[in-house]
Amino acid sequence: MNEEFLTGLGLDKETSDMILQKYDSERLEEGILKELGNAGVADVVAARTMLDCEGLNMDNLSQRVKTLKEEHPALFKTAIPRIVSSAETKSTLEKKDFDRMTYRERLELFKKNPDKYKKLVE
Repeated sequence: MNEEFLTGLGLDKETSDMILQKYDSERLEEGILKELGNAGVADVVAARTMLDCEGLNMDNLSQRVKTLKEEHPALFKTAIPRIVSSAETKSTLEKKDFDRMTYRERLELFKKNPDKYKKLVE
């Protein structure tokens, strides 16, 4: 959308400028939300508040979000490392190992190897 298009519709310059300004700000806001989402933001409101908007435009948006992510990593989701249970790391599981296992590890063993679980419970 540009001013020539709007004036071609019979709108005066002041109205055209107002429409273009509104269009550009809405486009930028949509771009901000999309860029934050792509960066894995956990809290959109907090990240949006902390984003440096001084001179922000579509050309420098990606870099600003990248900088925000580097300066405030807590605002973004991180990959949660998978907990590997001792049941998965031991090829031969003994009763003493089973006794030290957490509830979650025992449940995992029950799901993966119910026969072994039953033998260790007895």
